[in-house]
Amino acid sequence: HRDLHVRSRRQRQMCIRDSYNKGISPYDVAKTMYGAEGLLTFVTVNSIKYIQRYPHKYKGSPDKQLDDLIKAKRSLETAIELHMEIHGDKHIRHG
Repeated sequence: HRDLHVRSRRQRQMCIRDSYNKGISPYDVAKTMYGAEGLLTFVTVNSIKYIQRYPHKYKGSPDKQLDDLIKAKRSLETAIELHMEIHGDKHIRHG
């Protein structure tokens, strides 16, 4: 059962990656496969991944470090948009 789970997850990841190579947004594919709530989880985890590895992964390479911060920001912006799509934008706080 565990192997089947890993294999099916790998197949979904490859599908998302292949769609990107064909010029289709991986977010659109993931949203179709997992729904808005699944994509919200995905982009939130992605943003955390980029933040956690800063500045260690690309130590000595400020351009690559900045790329990670920009990717984290984009992932968080997508997460906010998805959250508002799912739950509405009634309770927006700034600060």
